[in-house]
Amino acid sequence: MHANNKAVWLFGSGCSKPLGAPLLCDFFGRTLEARIQAAVSVLGNDVAWAEKFAALITNLRAVYDGGLEEERINTRFQRGPWANAEEFLEYVDMAGAGDPAARALIQNALSHGKMEYRGDNRFVELAKDVRGYLAAACHFFVPEQSIIDSSERWAPHRRWGGQLLPQDHVISFNYDVVAERVRGKGKIALFGREHANAAGNWIDNILGSGSQLIKLHGSVSKAWALDEPNEPLPKLADVWTAIRERHRFEIAAPGPGKLAASKDYFKPHWQLARRAIESADVVTFVGYRIPETDSYACEQLVHAFGNHPKKSHLTVRIVLGPTRDRDVERLIRLLRWSGCHSARVIFEPLWAQDFFSVFDRTHLASVTGGFGG
Repeated sequence: MHANNKAVWLFGSGCSKPLGAPLLCDFFGRTLEARIQAAVSVLGNDVAWAEKFAALITNLRAVYDGGLEEERINTRFQRGPWANAEEFLEYVDMAGAGDPAARALIQNALSHGKMEYRGDNRFVELAKDVRGYLAAACHFFVPEQSIIDSSERWAPHRRWGGQLLPQDHVISFNYDVVAERVRGKGKIALFGREHANAAGNWIDNILGSGSQLIKLHGSVSKAWALDEPNEPLPKLADVWTAIRERHRFEIAAPGPGKLAASKDYFKPHWQLARRAIESADVVTFVGYRIPETDSYACEQLVHAFGNHPKKSHLTVRIVLGPTRDRDVERLIRLLRWSGCHSARVIFEPLWAQDFFSVFDRTHLASVTGGFGG
Protein backbone atom coordinates (compact mmCIF):
# COMPACT_ATOMS: atom_id res chain seq x y z
CA MET A 1 0.00 0.00 0.00
CA HIS A 2 1.50 3.29 -1.11
CA ALA A 3 2.38 5.69 1.69
CA ASN A 4 0.02 8.28 0.21
CA ASN A 5 -3.00 5.96 0.13
CA LYS A 6 -5.81 6.64 2.56
CA ALA A 7 -7.09 4.14 5.12
CA VAL A 8 -10.34 4.28 7.05
CA TRP A 9 -11.07 2.09 10.07
CA LEU A 10 -14.61 1.27 11.17
CA PHE A 11 -14.68 0.23 14.84
CA GLY A 12 -17.50 -1.59 16.62
CA SER A 13 -17.84 -3.25 20.00
CA GLY A 14 -15.85 -6.28 18.84
CA CYS A 15 -12.77 -4.05 18.62
CA SER A 16 -12.86 -3.22 22.35
CA LYS A 17 -14.12 -6.61 23.58
CA PRO A 18 -10.65 -8.25 23.86
CA LEU A 19 -9.66 -5.42 26.22
CA GLY A 20 -12.49 -6.28 28.61
CA ALA A 21 -15.29 -4.14 27.20
CA PRO A 22 -18.78 -5.66 27.46
CA LEU A 23 -21.08 -6.27 24.52
CA LEU A 24 -24.58 -4.84 24.64
CA CYS A 25 -25.95 -8.29 25.43
CA ASP A 26 -23.89 -8.23 28.65
CA PHE A 27 -25.49 -5.04 29.99
CA PHE A 28 -27.48 -5.26 33.22
CA GLY A 29 -26.17 -8.78 33.88
CA ARG A 30 -24.71 -9.95 37.18
CA THR A 31 -21.20 -10.42 35.80
CA LEU A 32 -20.97 -6.87 34.47
CA GLU A 33 -22.54 -5.59 37.67
CA ALA A 34 -19.76 -7.20 39.73
CA ARG A 35 -17.01 -5.94 37.41
CA ILE A 36 -18.22 -2.32 37.52
CA GLN A 37 -18.66 -2.43 41.28
CA ALA A 38 -15.12 -3.77 41.69
CA ALA A 39 -13.74 -0.95 39.53
CA VAL A 40 -15.68 1.71 41.46
CA SER A 41 -14.61 0.31 44.83
CA VAL A 42 -10.93 1.03 44.18
CA LEU A 43 -11.31 4.60 42.94
CA GLY A 44 -10.63 5.75 46.48
CA ASN A 45 -11.70 9.37 46.15
CA ASP A 46 -15.27 9.08 47.43
CA VAL A 47 -16.13 5.92 49.35
CA ALA A 48 -19.67 7.02 50.14
CA TRP A 49 -20.45 7.67 46.48
CA ALA A 50 -18.83 4.36 45.44
CA GLU A 51 -21.11 2.46 47.80
CA LYS A 52 -24.14 4.41 46.60
CA PHE A 53 -23.29 3.82 42.95
CA ALA A 54 -22.74 0.10 43.58
CA ALA A 55 -26.24 -0.06 45.10
CA LEU A 56 -27.62 1.84 42.10
CA ILE A 57 -26.14 -0.70 39.68
CA THR A 58 -27.71 -3.56 41.63
CA ASN A 59 -31.04 -1.75 41.59
CA LEU A 60 -30.94 -1.17 37.82
CA ARG A 61 -30.20 -4.83 37.25
CA ALA A 62 -33.23 -5.75 39.40
CA VAL A 63 -35.44 -3.36 37.43
CA TYR A 64 -34.15 -4.79 34.17
CA ASP A 65 -34.75 -8.35 35.37
CA GLY A 66 -38.24 -7.34 36.49
CA GLY A 67 -39.29 -6.67 32.91
CA LEU A 68 -37.27 -9.53 31.49
CA GLU A 69 -38.88 -12.32 33.48
CA GLU A 70 -41.72 -14.44 32.25
CA GLU A 71 -44.92 -14.16 34.27
CA ARG A 72 -47.39 -16.99 34.69
CA ILE A 73 -50.78 -15.91 33.33
CA ASN A 74 -53.36 -18.57 34.19
CA THR A 75 -51.75 -21.71 32.73
CA ARG A 76 -49.44 -19.95 30.25
CA PHE A 77 -46.19 -18.07 30.52
CA GLN A 78 -46.02 -14.58 29.08
CA ARG A 79 -42.74 -12.86 28.34
CA GLY A 80 -41.96 -9.50 29.88
CA PRO A 81 -41.92 -6.32 27.80
CA TRP A 82 -38.24 -6.48 26.88
CA ALA A 83 -36.10 -9.39 25.78
CA ASN A 84 -32.66 -7.78 25.98
CA ALA A 85 -30.73 -4.73 27.16
CA GLU A 86 -31.26 -2.79 23.93
CA GLU A 87 -35.03 -3.06 24.21
CA PHE A 88 -34.88 -2.03 27.88
CA LEU A 89 -32.82 1.05 26.99
CA GLU A 90 -35.38 1.98 24.33
CA TYR A 91 -38.23 1.77 26.86
CA VAL A 92 -36.27 3.90 29.35
CA ASP A 93 -35.65 6.51 26.65
CA MET A 94 -39.31 6.50 25.62
CA ALA A 95 -40.48 6.77 29.22
CA GLY A 96 -38.13 9.68 29.86
CA ALA A 97 -39.57 11.39 26.77
CA GLY A 98 -43.11 11.00 28.12
CA ASP A 99 -44.51 7.97 26.26
CA PRO A 100 -47.50 6.74 28.39
CA ALA A 101 -47.23 3.06 27.44
CA ALA A 102 -43.50 2.94 28.09
CA ARG A 103 -44.00 4.68 31.44
CA ALA A 104 -46.56 2.09 32.49
CA LEU A 105 -44.20 -0.77 31.67
CA ILE A 106 -41.22 0.89 33.37
CA GLN A 107 -43.32 1.73 36.43
CA ASN A 108 -44.21 -1.94 36.82
CA ALA A 109 -40.55 -2.96 36.53
CA LEU A 110 -39.51 -0.33 39.10
CA SER A 111 -41.42 -2.31 41.73
CA HIS A 112 -38.77 -5.03 41.45
CA GLY A 113 -36.00 -2.65 42.55
CA LYS A 114 -35.10 -1.46 46.03
CA MET A 115 -34.68 2.23 45.17
CA GLU A 116 -37.74 4.44 44.84
CA TYR A 117 -38.25 6.85 41.99
CA ARG A 118 -41.01 9.29 42.88
CA GLY A 119 -42.59 12.41 41.48
CA ASP A 120 -43.24 13.66 38.00
CA ASN A 121 -39.56 13.49 37.09
CA ARG A 122 -39.02 9.88 38.17
CA PHE A 123 -38.67 8.58 34.62
CA VAL A 124 -36.25 11.35 33.72
CA GLU A 125 -34.21 10.57 36.84
CA LEU A 126 -34.17 6.88 35.93
CA ALA A 127 -32.93 7.78 32.45
CA LYS A 128 -30.09 9.82 34.00
CA ASP A 129 -29.09 6.88 36.20
CA VAL A 130 -29.15 4.53 33.22
CA ARG A 131 -26.90 6.92 31.27
CA GLY A 132 -24.46 6.87 34.20
CA TYR A 133 -24.55 3.07 34.14
CA LEU A 134 -23.83 3.07 30.39
CA ALA A 135 -20.87 5.38 30.87
CA ALA A 136 -19.47 3.21 33.65
CA ALA A 137 -19.98 0.03 31.62
CA CYS A 138 -18.06 1.58 28.71
CA HIS A 139 -15.18 2.85 30.83
CA PHE A 140 -14.51 0.60 33.84
CA PHE A 141 -12.16 -1.68 31.86
CA VAL A 142 -9.84 1.17 30.79
CA PRO A 143 -6.84 1.30 33.18
CA GLU A 144 -4.33 4.06 33.81
CA GLN A 145 -2.26 5.09 30.80
CA SER A 146 0.90 3.61 32.30
CA ILE A 147 -0.78 0.19 32.39
CA ILE A 148 -2.06 0.58 28.83
CA ASP A 149 1.45 1.43 27.67
CA SER A 150 2.93 -1.74 29.20
CA SER A 151 0.07 -4.26 29.21
CA GLU A 152 0.27 -7.38 27.03
CA ARG A 153 -3.50 -7.29 26.63
CA TRP A 154 -3.35 -3.82 25.08
CA ALA A 155 -0.23 -4.53 22.97
CA PRO A 156 -2.04 -5.37 19.69
CA HIS A 157 -4.11 -2.20 19.88
CA ARG A 158 -1.00 -0.14 20.69
CA ARG A 159 0.66 -1.68 17.63
CA TRP A 160 -2.30 -0.61 15.51
CA GLY A 161 -2.16 2.94 16.88
CA GLY A 162 1.55 3.15 16.23
CA GLN A 163 1.01 2.56 12.48
CA LEU A 164 -1.56 5.30 11.89
CA LEU A 165 -0.59 7.86 9.29
CA PRO A 166 -1.85 11.46 9.00
CA GLN A 167 -4.23 10.53 6.15
CA ASP A 168 -5.82 7.68 8.12
CA HIS A 169 -9.18 8.20 9.78
CA VAL A 170 -11.04 6.22 12.44
CA ILE A 171 -14.83 5.98 12.46
CA SER A 172 -16.01 4.51 15.75
CA PHE A 173 -19.45 3.47 16.95
CA ASN A 174 -18.10 2.85 20.46
CA TYR A 175 -18.63 5.16 23.42
CA ASP A 176 -15.34 4.12 25.04
CA VAL A 177 -11.94 5.83 24.82
CA VAL A 178 -9.91 2.91 23.45
CA ALA A 179 -8.95 4.63 20.20
CA GLU A 180 -7.87 7.76 22.07
CA ARG A 181 -5.67 5.79 24.45
CA VAL A 182 -3.82 3.67 21.85
CA ARG A 183 -3.25 6.22 19.12
CA GLY A 184 0.52 5.94 19.44
CA LYS A 185 2.96 8.76 18.82
CA GLY A 186 1.02 10.06 15.83
CA LYS A 187 -1.62 12.67 16.51
CA ILE A 188 -5.27 11.83 15.99
CA ALA A 189 -7.82 14.55 16.62
CA LEU A 190 -11.19 13.83 18.25
CA PHE A 191 -13.69 15.49 15.93
CA GLY A 192 -16.42 17.57 17.56
CA ARG A 193 -19.29 19.46 15.98
CA GLU A 194 -17.62 22.70 17.02
CA HIS A 195 -15.02 21.99 14.34
CA ALA A 196 -17.62 22.03 11.57
CA ASN A 197 -18.11 25.21 9.62
CA ALA A 198 -20.95 25.56 7.15
CA ALA A 199 -18.96 28.20 5.32
CA GLY A 200 -16.26 26.87 3.04
CA ASN A 201 -15.08 23.36 2.30
CA TRP A 202 -14.71 22.43 5.97
CA ILE A 203 -15.04 18.66 5.43
CA ASP A 204 -12.08 18.32 3.07
CA ASN A 205 -10.09 20.85 5.11
CA ILE A 206 -10.53 18.79 8.29
CA LEU A 207 -9.79 15.46 6.60
CA GLY A 208 -6.68 17.00 5.05
CA SER A 209 -5.43 18.46 8.33
CA GLY A 210 -4.49 15.10 9.89
CA SER A 211 -5.91 11.87 11.25
CA GLN A 212 -9.45 12.24 12.62
CA LEU A 213 -11.34 10.15 15.18
CA ILE A 214 -15.03 10.40 14.29
CA LYS A 215 -17.31 8.94 16.98
CA LEU A 216 -20.72 8.66 15.37
CA HIS A 217 -22.58 7.72 18.56
CA GLY A 218 -20.68 10.01 20.89
CA SER A 219 -18.16 9.42 23.66
CA VAL A 220 -17.99 9.07 27.43
CA SER A 221 -15.07 11.50 27.31
CA LYS A 222 -17.44 14.41 26.69
CA ALA A 223 -20.24 15.62 28.95
CA TRP A 224 -22.37 18.61 29.81
CA ALA A 225 -22.23 19.78 33.43
CA LEU A 226 -25.62 20.08 35.13
CA ASP A 227 -24.79 23.65 36.15
CA GLU A 228 -24.36 24.55 32.46
CA PRO A 229 -27.78 23.59 31.06
CA ASN A 230 -27.54 26.07 28.20
CA GLU A 231 -24.04 25.08 27.14
CA PRO A 232 -24.38 24.09 23.45
CA LEU A 233 -21.36 21.79 23.42
CA PRO A 234 -20.02 19.22 25.88
CA LYS A 235 -16.56 19.53 27.35
CA LEU A 236 -13.82 16.98 27.80
CA ALA A 237 -14.42 15.41 31.18
CA ASP A 238 -13.02 12.90 33.62
CA VAL A 239 -15.46 10.04 33.16
CA TRP A 240 -15.79 8.98 36.79
CA THR A 241 -16.20 12.58 37.95
CA ALA A 242 -18.90 13.14 35.34
CA ILE A 243 -20.71 9.97 36.46
CA ARG A 244 -20.49 10.96 40.12
CA GLU A 245 -21.85 14.45 39.41
CA ARG A 246 -24.53 13.03 37.09
CA HIS A 247 -23.45 15.04 34.08
CA ARG A 248 -25.13 14.39 30.74
CA PHE A 249 -22.86 12.46 28.40
CA GLU A 250 -22.50 13.03 24.67
CA ILE A 251 -23.78 9.59 23.74
CA ALA A 252 -26.60 8.47 21.47
CA ALA A 253 -28.03 5.56 23.45
CA PRO A 254 -30.53 3.07 21.98
CA GLY A 255 -34.01 4.53 21.71
CA PRO A 256 -36.01 7.07 19.69
CA GLY A 257 -33.59 9.83 20.68
CA LYS A 258 -30.73 8.04 18.93
CA LEU A 259 -32.07 8.61 15.43
CA ALA A 260 -32.88 12.24 16.19
CA ALA A 261 -29.36 12.79 17.54
CA SER A 262 -27.80 11.13 14.49
CA LYS A 263 -29.72 13.39 12.10
CA ASP A 264 -29.20 16.58 14.10
CA TYR A 265 -26.44 16.74 16.70
CA PHE A 266 -24.17 14.20 15.00
CA LYS A 267 -24.95 15.36 11.46
CA PRO A 268 -21.46 16.91 10.98
CA HIS A 269 -19.89 13.66 12.20
CA TRP A 270 -21.80 11.68 9.59
CA GLN A 271 -20.90 14.17 6.86
CA LEU A 272 -17.24 13.79 7.71
CA ALA A 273 -17.46 10.00 7.97
CA ARG A 274 -19.15 9.61 4.60
CA ARG A 275 -16.55 11.76 2.88
CA ALA A 276 -13.71 9.81 4.55
CA ILE A 277 -15.12 6.55 3.18
CA GLU A 278 -15.76 8.02 -0.26
CA SER A 279 -12.12 9.13 -0.52
CA ALA A 280 -10.52 6.02 1.03
CA ASP A 281 -8.32 3.47 -0.72
CA VAL A 282 -8.95 0.83 1.94
CA VAL A 283 -11.70 0.50 4.56
CA THR A 284 -11.37 -2.04 7.36
CA PHE A 285 -14.31 -3.17 9.49
CA VAL A 286 -13.03 -4.22 12.92
CA GLY A 287 -15.64 -5.71 15.24
CA TYR A 288 -18.41 -3.81 13.50
CA ARG A 289 -21.11 -5.72 11.62
CA ILE A 290 -23.66 -2.91 11.06
CA PRO A 291 -26.28 -4.14 13.56
CA GLU A 292 -29.68 -4.91 12.06
CA THR A 293 -31.27 -2.51 14.57
CA ASP A 294 -29.11 0.40 13.38
CA SER A 295 -30.91 1.16 10.12
CA TYR A 296 -29.68 4.77 9.91
CA ALA A 297 -26.04 3.70 10.09
CA CYS A 298 -26.73 1.01 7.49
CA GLU A 299 -28.31 3.53 5.13
CA GLN A 300 -25.52 6.08 5.53
CA LEU A 301 -22.69 3.57 5.12
CA VAL A 302 -24.26 1.88 2.10
CA HIS A 303 -24.66 5.29 0.44
CA ALA A 304 -21.04 6.23 1.26
CA PHE A 305 -19.70 3.05 -0.34
CA GLY A 306 -22.08 3.49 -3.26
CA ASN A 307 -20.79 7.02 -3.85
CA HIS A 308 -17.15 5.96 -3.93
CA PRO A 309 -15.79 7.31 -7.24
CA LYS A 310 -13.18 4.58 -7.79
CA LYS A 311 -14.76 1.34 -6.59
CA SER A 312 -12.38 -0.82 -8.62
CA HIS A 313 -9.48 0.64 -6.62
CA LEU A 314 -11.18 0.18 -3.25
CA THR A 315 -10.23 -2.60 -0.82
CA VAL A 316 -12.57 -3.52 2.04
CA ARG A 317 -11.39 -5.82 4.82
CA ILE A 318 -13.78 -7.49 7.25
CA VAL A 319 -12.43 -8.50 10.67
CA LEU A 320 -15.28 -10.09 12.65
CA GLY A 321 -13.69 -13.26 14.01
CA PRO A 322 -12.48 -16.59 12.61
CA THR A 323 -15.88 -17.83 11.40
CA ARG A 324 -17.49 -16.74 8.17
CA ASP A 325 -20.93 -16.62 9.73
CA ARG A 326 -24.19 -14.89 8.82
CA ASP A 327 -22.91 -11.52 10.09
CA VAL A 328 -20.06 -11.68 7.58
CA GLU A 329 -22.33 -12.82 4.75
CA ARG A 330 -24.82 -10.08 5.57
CA LEU A 331 -22.12 -7.40 5.54
CA ILE A 332 -20.78 -8.63 2.20
CA ARG A 333 -24.30 -8.61 0.78
CA LEU A 334 -24.84 -5.02 1.98
CA LEU A 335 -21.62 -3.99 0.24
CA ARG A 336 -22.84 -5.66 -2.95
CA TRP A 337 -26.12 -3.75 -2.79
CA SER A 338 -24.17 -0.53 -2.35
CA GLY A 339 -22.81 -1.05 -5.83
CA CYS A 340 -19.28 -2.05 -4.81
CA HIS A 341 -19.19 -5.06 -7.17
CA SER A 342 -15.75 -4.16 -8.47
CA ALA A 343 -14.21 -3.51 -5.05
CA ARG A 344 -11.99 -6.11 -3.42
CA VAL A 345 -13.79 -7.31 -0.28
CA ILE A 346 -11.57 -9.56 1.80
CA PHE A 347 -12.75 -11.54 4.83
CA GLU A 348 -10.01 -11.92 7.43
CA PRO A 349 -10.81 -14.92 9.68
CA LEU A 350 -9.26 -13.24 12.71
CA TRP A 351 -10.29 -11.53 15.92
CA ALA A 352 -9.48 -7.84 16.27
CA GLN A 353 -6.43 -8.50 18.46
CA ASP A 354 -5.15 -11.10 15.97
CA PHE A 355 -5.39 -8.72 13.05
CA PHE A 356 -3.78 -5.84 14.96
CA SER A 357 -0.91 -8.17 15.94
CA VAL A 358 0.00 -9.10 12.35
CA PHE A 359 -1.21 -6.44 9.92
CA ASP A 360 1.21 -4.14 8.12
CA ARG A 361 -0.11 -0.69 7.22
CA THR A 362 1.86 -0.69 3.97
CA HIS A 363 0.17 -3.92 2.81
CA LEU A 364 -3.45 -3.23 3.74
CA ALA A 365 -4.53 -3.01 0.10
CA SER A 366 -1.93 -5.24 -1.53
CA VAL A 367 -3.31 -8.76 -0.92
CA THR A 368 -5.05 -10.32 -3.90
CA GLY A 369 -8.52 -11.76 -3.52
CA GLY A 370 -12.00 -11.71 -5.01
CA PHE A 371 -15.26 -10.35 -3.63
CA GLY A 372 -15.70 -11.67 -0.13
CA GLY A 373 -12.64 -13.87 -0.40
